[in-house]
Amino acid sequence: MIYPGSACSVTLYDGLRQIDVDLAAATRAQGCPHCGGPLDSAGWTRKPRGCDEVPDDAKVRHGLCCRRCRRRVLPQSALFLGRKVFWGAVVLISVVVRQRRTKGITAMRLREMFDVSPQTLRRWMAFFLADFPQSSTWKRLRGRVSAEVRDDALPDGLLAEFDRVRGPGEQALAACMAFLASS
Repeated sequence: MIYPGSACSVTLYDGLRQIDVDLAAATRAQGCPHCGGPLDSAGWTRKPRGCDEVPDDAKVRHGLCCRRCRRRVLPQSALFLGRKVFWGAVVLISVVVRQRRTKGITAMRLREMFDVSPQTLRRWMAFFLADFPQSSTWKRLRGRVSAEVRDDALPDGLLAEFDRVRGPGEQALAACMAFLASS
């Protein structure tokens, strides 16, 4: 079982930061997808919400810029879920906790822990219920997980799959975030 407090673990973010560094290096090695030119680092610091004790080096969003055509390339990220302003782990944990109806963890408690509004929680729940199962990301990833992971139970079913494989806790959460970033 993953508890909301694990969404703010420094070791979790160290691991996710390293995954992002590796993803950026792999993308950089491929060269520019537009012209084939070399890619230079063009990262920036984000101010994600949800956990204050995360080290500053984990707040860097790794971006790349082509030296030849100057177009930007954005590698996948295990730390951030797209343009969401909250940490990806906070989004995932918050939705899973609400889906599992974890005893003692109410929407108000999540608000206190992560400073997330009930409206934002509802938006995240709706995203995983309606938008994510239809997304190209999930369609690419779907074949790589067990058929037991139902589209109508995302992300809880996906995280439960990683709990079974990695054991419950930070390692399962980190593996799930890395999996989502691997699309």
